[in-house]
Amino acid sequence: MKLKPLIWLLALLTLSIGMAGCGDEVVYDLQQYLAQHDPLAQEQSDILAEYNKVVSSPDDDFVKTLNEDIIPQYTKLAKDIKAVKVETDELKEVHQIWIEASDTHLEALEKLRDGVEKKDQAKLEEGNRLLADGNKLDEEYQKKLVELGARHNFKLTIY
Repeated sequence: MKLKPLIWLLALLTLSIGMAGCGDEVVYDLQQYLAQHDPLAQEQSDILAEYNKVVSSPDDDFVKTLNEDIIPQYTKLAKDIKAVKVETDELKEVHQIWIEASDTHLEALEKLRDGVEKKDQAKLEEGNRLLADGNKLDEEYQKKLVELGARHNFKLTIY
């Protein structure tokens, strides 16, 4: 199963602040958050795109690329996502979904690697299930982030 590329993450989020956003601590937190988020989101898209390129490769090439490139990069990314500074409780809740999604994707990549290495169909199936779960969490995260912005008159334009 391919990881669903987060098209909205390929382009950096553009944002505009409505007049009603002035003085809102959630809006300020969102501004600070997006400055940290955007480079990480781009990195995530790049890593997932690399995975999608090699998923159909011969087993040895797939495992080598996972071990040498994708899993180490995604491990660092997951740590960096956890390190993003968030001040408000509302944004912390949304950010937690992204953390869960990145952890789920990382676990999926490891299961898929192990399944291919050991020719273990159960691990491959679990890895594919985890990929789907991670993709659903990413979609939920995107939706909740946009909704949070809308509640505070902070428009996130995703294209």
